[in-house]
Amino acid sequence: MLRDGPFEAALSAAVDRSGLTLDRIREHLAGRGVRISRATLVYWRQGRSRPEREASLEAVAALEQVLGLPRASLLALLGPRRPRGRWAGHTPGTLSHSTVWPPATQIMQRLAVPAEGDLLVRSVHDVLTLGPERCERVLRVRKVVESAVDRAFRLISYYQIDDPGREAPRLGEVRYGRAGRAEVAGRYGLMAAEILLDQPLGRGERTMVEYELCFPPGRPLLFYQRWFTRPTAEYVLVVDFGTQSPARCHRITQRSPGAPERAESEVWVGGDGVVQSIATDVPAGAVGLRWQWD
Repeated sequence: MLRDGPFEAALSAAVDRSGLTLDRIREHLAGRGVRISRATLVYWRQGRSRPEREASLEAVAALEQVLGLPRASLLALLGPRRPRGRWAGHTPGTLSHSTVWPPATQIMQRLAVPAEGDLLVRSVHDVLTLGPERCERVLRVRKVVESAVDRAFRLISYYQIDDPGREAPRLGEVRYGRAGRAEVAGRYGLMAAEILLDQPLGRGERTMVEYELCFPPGRPLLFYQRWFTRPTAEYVLVVDFGTQSPARCHRITQRSPGAPERAESEVWVGGDGVVQSIATDVPAGAVGLRWQWD
C-alpha cells in the first residue's frame, strides 16, 4: 500500500518496504530500459529535487512497477509542473480555473492539479436529467481530451451548485478511466473530482472519458451552463425535463465571471420534454440554457 504524500515520503517508504537497495533498484530500472543515477534516487527520496522532465517521469512510472505500486500512484503525488514555455503566462483567449472557480484554489492544491493547458478538452457532451422536483438528478458527461504534454494521466472535473446551502454532487460511474480523489468546498457548493485515464497520453494523443455526477435533492433548477477555460471545438448539451417541461427555454452565453449573461436564440422543447443545444468553435466562457417554469 502506498502511503499518502508528499512524493518523497511515499517514495522513501516504498523503497524501505521493498527491501531493495538503491543499486538493486537501478538494475531493475535498467532492465526496463530506464537509466538513472543513484544520486538522483537519493535526492528524490530526500526531497532535494523532484522529477519533472519527460525522462524523469518515465523513470517514476518504471519505479512504480519495480516497487510493486499501483500505476500512477507516485506520479499523482508530484503535483503541477512548474510553468514554462508557452504555458508560463496567460494565454490570450483563455480563463484560469481560479478565475472561474475562486473557491477551487485550495482544492487544486490538495489535489495537486496538473498545470493548466496540460490536458486540452476538445469536445464535451452533457446530458442533464431533472427529477420530478425539477432539480438535477444525474449529469452524464462525455469528454474528448488531448494531451499537450507527455504522460498526462489525470483529468479534473469541477461542478458548482448555484444553491450554496445544498450538498455538492458525488462522482458516480466512470468509464474509460477510473475515479480518483474528490474534494469539496462545502460552503461554496463546489466539488472537484479526479479521473485517472486508462493510460498516460503522449503529446498530441487523445482519449475519451465518460462519468456521471449524482445530486442530492434541491430547489427547482432555472438554468444550466458549462464553463470553458479554453476554446473548445464542440459542446452538446441535452436537458431531459421529464414530464414537467418548461414554458420557454433560451440559449445563454457569458464571456467571463461577472460579465452580463446574454440570452441567445430560443430553443424548442420536444414533446418528450427533451431540449438539445449544439455549439461549435466555443470560445472561453460559459454556454448553457435558461428556462422558465410555467
